Amino acid sequence: MRFPLIESLGCRHLGSGLQLDLLDHRTSLPDSRSTGVAFPVARSTLRNEPTHFHEQRRCPAVSRRVQKVVDKQARIFDAAATLFAAHGFATVTTQQISDRAEIAAGTLFRYASSKGELLLMIYNEDLRAALALGARQAAAHADPVESIWALLEPIAAAAERSTENTVAYQRELLFGAPTEKYRAEGLALVEQLEDLIARLLAGAARERGRTCAHLDAHARLAGRSIFAVLHLALAQPATGAHPGHDARDDLRGQTAQIIAGFFATLTAQPEGNP
Repeated sequence: MRFPLIESLGCRHLGSGLQLDLLDHRTSLPDSRSTGVAFPVARSTLRNEPTHFHEQRRCPAVSRRVQKVVDKQARIFDAAATLFAAHGFATVTTQQISDRAEIAAGTLFRYASSKGELLLMIYNEDLRAALALGARQAAAHADPVESIWALLEPIAAAAERSTENTVAYQRELLFGAPTEKYRAEGLALVEQLEDLIARLLAGAARERGRTCAHLDAHARLAGRSIFAVLHLALAQPATGAHPGHDARDDLRGQTAQIIAGFFATLTAQPEGNP
């Protein structure tokens, strides 16, 4: 994700203030075991700690003009995050956000085109941090069910902090305008999640000698299926579906079923054989 406004000021190396480079596939966690997965090292932190985005405010290498732009971005991020957390997405207005950030309402829309995109900006950061934490936790487990649940659990936990905002985020992520840059950033994070699940499954299958001609394709489909049930679990508070059922327990059970189905499609023959 790139910020044309910043790049127009001659500072391309900043890129997107919120592109925290969650995944660095060149570096593996030391305890990634023998699954064949290079676990990504997180460069982002949970939102209550300083992020790379906020570190740019103190970067001495940028010009005063660029620093001013970055400062405004940080103020908008902080104002929107605070107001959404305190009052919920539905009741907060863009005027309230611009007032809290101490910028003109027109200026706000130079950084995000709508209130929905502001929500995407904030909750992309939460998803990125949860993915980073989940990747570290997944590395501690050899069993694929436990490993993938360890990956998903921080996302489920983050969603429980505000079910209203989580449901709104899911809606904006899946059905928002295709031209919104923060929606594209969020969908890229979903793709990273699906890819990591697929690599975990494929690595576990190879370790167990359970391969087939289309192992990686089967693993990708399983990764997409697991994200689909994750999405439904996160949206469950708004749908009222399955009353009396614990969404997190259901998610864990459905994940285990998908993983069992994935392994059931495989055989104990050398990879490459039909």
